Amino acid sequence: MGKPLHITTIVLAIIIATTIQIGMARAASDIECQRKSHSHIGFVSPKAFDAWFPRAIYFYHDSARSIERGRLKFGRQSGYEIDGGQRYWLASQITWEMLPDGRLFGFIEQKSGYVHVEAV
Repeated sequence: MGKPLHITTIVLAIIIATTIQIGMARAASDIECQRKSHSHIGFVSPKAFDAWFPRAIYFYHDSARSIERGRLKFGRQSGYEIDGGQRYWLASQITWEMLPDGRLFGFIEQKSGYVHVEAV
């Protein structure tokens, strides 16, 4: 093997290893939230329950911002779930907040289209 090819091979190996390490570091810095409830009461099946409430969701650590009394609020499109090795974004209409004790809440914006009127 010639010297230029040998150097090229080493550089390529370093680039690939660095890319893998960066990907692993990013994945390690994600915040994992695991669902505690496994009761599918009110749903037609456990599969339907899992579709609405995945077993684990993840948030990018750098998208979290601190709000009142130690709560964390995550930016839009900062959360995802993994299904079959693929990442899927969580619904962008949901605002996610984490309490200091680790509980996570999702809030759906109120956009019903109804208009408030005085009592008749």
